[in-house]
Amino acid sequence: MRKQVFSFFGFLILLLVATAADGGIQANQFDTVLFGRIWRVTSYYVQDDILRNPNDWAFLEPQGIVASDGVIYVSGGREEYESAGRLARYTYTSGGTLDYDGYVQMPDAEPDWWGPDGLTINASGSGYGSGVGQIVSVEYDAPSQIGVIDSAGGSVTSRTPFGPAKDISYIPGRGEFAALVDTGGGMEVAYYDASMTVTGLTFPDPIGSSAGLAGASASFGSWFTQTTQTQELLLAVGTADGKNVLVAMNPAGETVGGWNNLPIEPKARISLGGGFYEVLPAFGSIEAIAVDETDRLVFLGDYGNSMIHVLTEGGSPSPGDANLDSVVDSQDLESFAAYFGAGRVGWAEGDFNNDGRTDLHDFAILRAHFEQMPHAVTIPEPMTAAILGIAGAALCLRRRRGATNVSAG
Repeated sequence: MRKQVFSFFGFLILLLVATAADGGIQANQFDTVLFGRIWRVTSYYVQDDILRNPNDWAFLEPQGIVASDGVIYVSGGREEYESAGRLARYTYTSGGTLDYDGYVQMPDAEPDWWGPDGLTINASGSGYGSGVGQIVSVEYDAPSQIGVIDSAGGSVTSRTPFGPAKDISYIPGRGEFAALVDTGGGMEVAYYDASMTVTGLTFPDPIGSSAGLAGASASFGSWFTQTTQTQELLLAVGTADGKNVLVAMNPAGETVGGWNNLPIEPKARISLGGGFYEVLPAFGSIEAIAVDETDRLVFLGDYGNSMIHVLTEGGSPSPGDANLDSVVDSQDLESFAAYFGAGRVGWAEGDFNNDGRTDLHDFAILRAHFEQMPHAVTIPEPMTAAILGIAGAALCLRRRRGATNVSAG
């Protein structure tokens, strides 16, 4: 958990904002595309939730999240005294509705203080942290440790040096844990057996700065990524090139189903009371992920926005419809042209075949469906050449800028 020092004046501002809030969970709602499927995103503003309890002034900013049987537990806060060693608890429905349900009080005084970054549950019935109501957790900051939280009473047991790790996830099909470990030279994914002994299987973090990790069964992973998988997958979230990113990877560390950039639009409008509002990007800084495979829900913890995003399935997008306005038109062509030749892109950037690149394969999809849309105008061959010329120019400009940046660095 981050440790920062805030001025007294800064704290007063935060306290006034929290006090002015209307006390209810406030939401933003929009659609986005992940792995070629539309997801409805409902964003719950949770910063003030713990404030509803008498005499509490801890602010919640999600860094760890885990889901189990209709309940999610969330860790995270600005600094030690504000998080006060707590896990926020929420109940949720199969439709993704989220409701605050109090918190779990963990030790909040040195040397026993506990403020975990990553959370997971070992529901196998054997191995580290497998007891009923137990949550396996990792603390990134020194002294970096792993420990088991009792979700009923808040005690923390089985502490041992570990990591430093940003997150951890139990993988049921393997009977192992996977952790996001900071090696000092970058992040890597490392596997541990049920007793938390290193297995030797490691691979570099494909995002480069992942902060959240969740395991998925082969069946759920196949459905989620719209690929065929025979082994469990890992889902990772983090930031790359200034964007929030979600990727899936197999046990060999290979990415599956392309690259998924999370949007900054539409902005969230948070009421602070008294006619005041705070405007936030759609996704701020995603640092945690959890899945409910039964209800096909995905939970994203947003440290930057103090939000929990609940993702529910929303169907399939029209091929070539980059901006999800149900029309394949010049706006979608513009998105394609702007990112033509780029890698690490998603649907909104013109990657319509979900391979992580915007290229001629995607243009073929866009062009074919442009012609099929009701009342649309067929793209004639001269216009096709012109569009590809513009896209090529954009690609050359992007490469030139990249070379300039390298030279400048």
